[in-house]
Amino acid sequence: MLRSLNLTRYGSRDWHLREKAQAHIKYGDTWALVTPGQIWLNVANPEAIVDIFQRRTQFTRPVELYQMLNVFGRNVSTVCWVEWKSHRRIISAPFNELGEQHCMDTRTVSLNVLAATGFSRSYRFSESRASDEHDGVSGYWAALMTLMDNSLFMQLVLRATCSLPFAPALWGKIGEAADNFKDHLASSLLRASEEYSHEKQSISTNSKGLTIDELLGNIYLINIAGHDTTANTLAYSVVNLAMRPDVQNWLSEEIKAVVGDDPSETWNYESTFKHLKRPLAIMYETLRLFPPIMAMPKFTGDQHQSLFINDSIITIPSNVYVVPSLLAVQSHPSYWGEDALEWKPSRWIDADNGFVVPRKGTYLPWSDGAQNCPGKKFSQVTFVAVVASLFRFHRVHPLCADGESDEELKARLHKTVEEISHGVLLRMKDADSVRLSWTLHTDL
Repeated sequence: MLRSLNLTRYGSRDWHLREKAQAHIKYGDTWALVTPGQIWLNVANPEAIVDIFQRRTQFTRPVELYQMLNVFGRNVSTVCWVEWKSHRRIISAPFNELGEQHCMDTRTVSLNVLAATGFSRSYRFSESRASDEHDGVSGYWAALMTLMDNSLFMQLVLRATCSLPFAPALWGKIGEAADNFKDHLASSLLRASEEYSHEKQSISTNSKGLTIDELLGNIYLINIAGHDTTANTLAYSVVNLAMRPDVQNWLSEEIKAVVGDDPSETWNYESTFKHLKRPLAIMYETLRLFPPIMAMPKFTGDQHQSLFINDSIITIPSNVYVVPSLLAVQSHPSYWGEDALEWKPSRWIDADNGFVVPRKGTYLPWSDGAQNCPGKKFSQVTFVAVVASLFRFHRVHPLCADGESDEELKARLHKTVEEISHGVLLRMKDADSVRLSWTLHTDL
């Protein structure tokens, strides 16, 4: 009953996933949600969205909404534009595609790649948990995974409260993980400082660096954004693939054509990644319907702003949140056809086996403009490498519950991917309810 009222319909955290493009189909390319405290203008017009992202000094990132990310210190998501450039330049370097030369629990895979590439901490998949098991949360991997599993808690609760005598045991474990993770980062920074002291003669000393807290803050953010986004995308992809054996065959066909029987250790960026278009299509299609961030608010500040939409100029008052509706524009039938809500990776490959470039402003999982995601290529190479390794010789199948028919199984899987947990990023609420079986594909 209450859900039928707009107040609750657009007030819950999952409304973007639930509604997708429906609100914009009903109300138009722009519509406003007016509350006693604020006005939120939702925008699903491609040209207007591009304009918003390009006008970064007029439609600014509302950093006040991101302050809870300052768990260890200020970072690239929480500083103003002037400071942002210094943060972005420093944190981007380790996470380009060449870092992927380091290259099933999707969170473990993603975390291991991130640890190896960004922080020189290498783990084999089977050793990740075991290597730190005897140390509790003191080891790097265990400390980081504990923080990832409790990232929302870390952003809402002061770390100092975790060590109070009356704090629950779980709080103490999280606080210990935070302290140990910070110690590991400090050790990494010390090693980097020693290496720099030997190389500083070849490095410009004119650029302003970051403080220790800012470095720690950015490293924490990289782990949140660089790990869970890719891990969740892998999870959504595997579940969708499990429902589509035809897509698995289509995917495997290209993987075997590109890499054959070559050991994965011999794969490299130039000869492998650029030719694996279908794994990338899996990623793009999954991100189209299940983006980690479903909307990205901007702010007009203390001045009104104008926006050109559908041959008209609208004037937006000051102090209004302007929200590019990313998921809405990525699932709108006007831009993606009548099958816009169907998970269909083949839409990304054209008749000439080229990769389809979507209309500008209709696909933005890595944001857009100058403040787009610095880890875009890193995430793509990680995803493609993992998917190519998994599906070259294997297939995944969903397992029915006792007494469950195939139709009931399919309905349950669809329900699972549409229900999300209320964490920092889009994540399946009950992923553990999906039981999967991996088998060696016999048609080799």
